[in-house]
Amino acid sequence: MDVANPLNEQIAELLAEISKLEAERDRQKQFFVERGLFPFSTVRSDVLERLKGNIETFEDLNRTIDSKRQKLVSLELLMLDNSIKSLQSTTGQVDGSVKSLQTTADQTLRSSMGLERSTKILIFATLLLAVIAVFTMFLDLYRANPLLGGLGILGSFVVIILGFRKTLPILRKKP
Repeated sequence: MDVANPLNEQIAELLAEISKLEAERDRQKQFFVERGLFPFSTVRSDVLERLKGNIETFEDLNRTIDSKRQKLVSLELLMLDNSIKSLQSTTGQVDGSVKSLQTTADQTLRSSMGLERSTKILIFATLLLAVIAVFTMFLDLYRANPLLGGLGILGSFVVIILGFRKTLPILRKKP
């Protein structure tokens, strides 16, 4: 077997080799069974002596099959170990991706909170400009009707003060 072959090719080759050896062993066993010589423990010793070479070949074949099976188990364990290492590597990559995604989500959340704060400030500035416009209008009205103009100016101040009280906590928060 070539060491450069991937493990799955080596395993396939070894399985094919074991299958051939088992087929040969089965043929030899059939030879003994057909002649009433199997199992060997039931055969007379003088017959066993005459078949000693055939029996040794049969037993060598069994040992070879066992050896090949042990090698197969070793290769399969090595392949399993490699698969586990690959899975651990993939799990580490997924873990890194999850951490990266979490960082991105945190940054997006901070950015969103900053955008929300900026939007609130813009809304407040727009309302403040509207109240100042109304205040200016009531200043002009004050010349024509002091009572109505004064109430409008006073109301504008109240709205400005209430707006600042509501908005100052938002302005003090850090994004």
